[in-house]
Amino acid sequence: MSVLQGLPDLGAPAGGGFAAFGREGLVVSLPDRLDLARRDGVPDLLVTLERSLDFPPSGLLELAFTTGSSTPGVPADVRESLLELSVKIGPISPPTVLAADQLHGARLAISLRPEAAHVIARLVEDATLPIVAAVRLAVRAVAPRAAFQTRFDPRDLATRLATRLGTGARLTPDALATALAALLGAEPAAAQALASRAAPLVAEPAPGATLDLVLRVPGEVAQGSVRLDLAEPAAVIAHRVLSFDPFAAARELAGGSLDRHVRLVTLPGLPTGQVPVHVSANLPEPVTDLPALVADVRLPAAPPRRPHPVSGSLALDSAGRTGTLTLTLAPGELPSGEARLRALLSTGEEVEGPWRPFDGRRIVLDRDDFPLPLRVVLASDALLALATVDVVRRSGGTAGRLAPGTPTLAVPDLPGDPVARLVLTPLGRGRVLELPVDDRQRLDLDPAVLPGFGGHRARLVALHPPVTVEWVPEAETEVRRVPLSVARPEAEIGWTADSPFRPGVRWRVAPGPWSEPVDGPVVTVDQAAPVVVDGVELVPDRRDPSVWVYVPPGPFLDAEPSLLVAGEVAFLQLTSRMDLPEATKDAFVGVLAGRAGQVRALPVEVPRVALQVKEEDAWQDVATGGSSGMPPWRTALSAMLTPSQAEAVKAALSGTAGRVRLVAELIESEVTRVQSRDLADLIK
Repeated sequence: MSVLQGLPDLGAPAGGGFAAFGREGLVVSLPDRLDLARRDGVPDLLVTLERSLDFPPSGLLELAFTTGSSTPGVPADVRESLLELSVKIGPISPPTVLAADQLHGARLAISLRPEAAHVIARLVEDATLPIVAAVRLAVRAVAPRAAFQTRFDPRDLATRLATRLGTGARLTPDALATALAALLGAEPAAAQALASRAAPLVAEPAPGATLDLVLRVPGEVAQGSVRLDLAEPAAVIAHRVLSFDPFAAARELAGGSLDRHVRLVTLPGLPTGQVPVHVSANLPEPVTDLPALVADVRLPAAPPRRPHPVSGSLALDSAGRTGTLTLTLAPGELPSGEARLRALLSTGEEVEGPWRPFDGRRIVLDRDDFPLPLRVVLASDALLALATVDVVRRSGGTAGRLAPGTPTLAVPDLPGDPVARLVLTPLGRGRVLELPVDDRQRLDLDPAVLPGFGGHRARLVALHPPVTVEWVPEAETEVRRVPLSVARPEAEIGWTADSPFRPGVRWRVAPGPWSEPVDGPVVTVDQAAPVVVDGVELVPDRRDPSVWVYVPPGPFLDAEPSLLVAGEVAFLQLTSRMDLPEATKDAFVGVLAGRAGQVRALPVEVPRVALQVKEEDAWQDVATGGSSGMPPWRTALSAMLTPSQAEAVKAALSGTAGRVRLVAELIESEVTRVQSRDLADLIK
């Protein structure tokens, strides 16, 4: 069920959205409108129409639009989508496949064929012909449920559908649902639930931005036995179509005129064969680590009119990723060749994308043509009001930051240094979240999808009842009270965290001090007296009283020091650790006589470990280093020693105290401690 958690439940509509499966009280909103994006307050729409005596008319439509929802909630995970421009007489451009991130204001360049250019010109001149931009969205969701089970062979079902409706028939979703219910014996009430799971096996989306389906040819459908139980939850892909008239929207925003959104270009006859070629790159913006992007164009020789090949390069400006390149061809020749993208990275490397064929004077390259994989990170306004988001690479460097005004970043996976994690830092109080990056090319961030958001439950455990515990959710101020007695030393509490950065609770036994925020499943509300064993103080973990914890008492030697001496040159190597050996921890469990099931060190930071030698009554650093960051917090130290330092080390290795020591800085619960041990004592 975990893979379904958080997906919109098509069987549980909530206003204009759907309840999130497995997340009580959470609503997933689906886009229900398209809006023309704005750049510097101006509608982001530009039409370039070119007319020439030598070439057919052509054009380029550049626009950016966004999807919106009238229902508040977590945005749905929109997958690949399809854009189509049309008028009443039919489409005026081939369907354009859009990545999901291009629905959030990314600028698109769409080449217009001669017929489309005529239509657009008429629209610009008399504004009588409405143009519709329609987008078909694909959303991963949980199918509606119904009390129905069946088993069938998909090829047999496809054959029966073809006999009933015609091979390759085009159907509405409702018509296909009715046919499937009739053939498989389902009640009409279960038709939609059945179609959501069975339709993808025997039909595919019709071309264009429409919800219609086309039956697959029976011979292309897999054979076998498929069992469906509509009462069981299952993931499906749901489609919806949104549309709007971008020109009408621009007229409304611009006060009725399209003058600033239209560029008319008349090309004179060029007998020399000088042909302008317009190049556009449809990329999610902004792209980090990309100082320059270049488009390369090459055309093979075309004898006898043009016996030599032609090539050229063009820098695509960062604002619109567009430009015009002039090629010298034979008079009247239309360009036909290959194009690619070439990227100069911030590392100084240059990488090349694949060559793609093109025909005509419009070249549109997209995300698949970029030389490196692009990861697009999108953060909702609700999240950016709470935190900043840093995109961090494997090397530890920050590739970019999302903040108000920059809710989207496209980050290339640099060679040898891909994106590794996201670091979310709250703007106020709260914990820092680190999220690993998986193979997804698009990462949507919202408070509701982060760990810690939503409902929590915990068990309060009193080790010395009776007590009355006061507790309050971390982000709230209303104090709640729970009495715990000898007969009832435990109690369940529940709360809802509306911020993933402050998900815990604070507690106290009045009138004592408030605890630090805790969010574990078990909260120990009163500490037992510490137990000291061999100088190590052990206390129960607040989150689990069966676990006892201690501050790592190091530094210790993890291996015997190695001292190499050759004349006046001496070289020392040693490895330290902060934690106790596992055998010692096991012995502590026995000393606690059943009060602890496990003994472990508290999580700490060890930013610095130093080997120091005492010279002239002052301790001097000989070697320093940071720890491994994980228990047992090892640190490897090495140093070239002066003759006097070498003598001090030799004395310490022989058992003389006060000459050499290990010093460690340790941070626990934001408190910095400095702990040191004499090397002579560690050798003993």
